[in-house]
Amino acid sequence: MEVREVPAYDGTHTLHVLEEPDDWRTPKAQYLVNGQLLESITKAQKIKSRSFRFYMYNDELYKKSWDGPLLSYVSQ
Repeated sequence: MEVREVPAYDGTHTLHVLEEPDDWRTPKAQYLVNGQLLESITKAQKIKSRSFRFYMYNDELYKKSWDGPLLSYVSQ
């Protein structure tokens, strides 16, 4: 096991996913970065309840897997 003296995540990020408005990742990324939800109440609730599974790192959206590694989410 590796012990790091410095955190792997520095807390700074920009988001290039937002440049593609039709991208399915955009609503999830907007919520994680800005706390911004969709206008549709049902879709907003779905994103909010599932957001604990997702993580933003180095401008990329990842899903936390049950066995450890982060799963990269790519556009179509």
